[in-house]
Amino acid sequence: MHSPAITTDEDIAQLISDIHGISRKPPRGTPPAPVTRSGNANTGYSTAATVIARHFVKRTESAIFADPLFGVDDLAKETGLSVEDTTDALYELSSFVTVSLNRVLVQGTLFAEFDRHWKPWDPAEDALRLAADIVNDPEFPVDPQQIAERYGWQPRRLNPVVYYMLERGLIVDYQAMGMPSFAIVRIVGNQHTRRFVKSRS
Repeated sequence: MHSPAITTDEDIAQLISDIHGISRKPPRGTPPAPVTRSGNANTGYSTAATVIARHFVKRTESAIFADPLFGVDDLAKETGLSVEDTTDALYELSSFVTVSLNRVLVQGTLFAEFDRHWKPWDPAEDALRLAADIVNDPEFPVDPQQIAERYGWQPRRLNPVVYYMLERGLIVDYQAMGMPSFAIVRIVGNQHTRRFVKSRS
């Protein structure tokens, strides 16, 4: 049908591919900006959801609830996504964000889940280190500021660890309103902390 010109072995191979329905695809053009902004991270979520997660990870100062705070339209504009794609992506990320009155309220668990893709740390690994110190060192501090100083971390790194551990019931929930930098007032282990450390040893 296409009157193929057969002059080389490659032409024969292509003809066989065409007969079997393997289409010839033109080279891809430049990807849209949101694809580039996803950083090619394999998060297990859609590209749009990954772009939004990355935007929060990059823009937060303390990785706590509602930091940063965006309107849906502003978030779409800043990420280069359409409002419809943004809305769908937020629905996909509904366990990490809440949309209320067209405002996107990010949960601290988003950073616990996604930091490892765009930060030089992994909250899961940091949580194991923290849990091991809580279990093994009876003098280990409970004040988050002292813990951050001990590790040389900023609140931005410690807070996702706290959310990771809270979500799994590995520390006592001492969250309080009005904490300017830290997600929790005290970091205290419980009966699950030791099992967590032991299961990963």
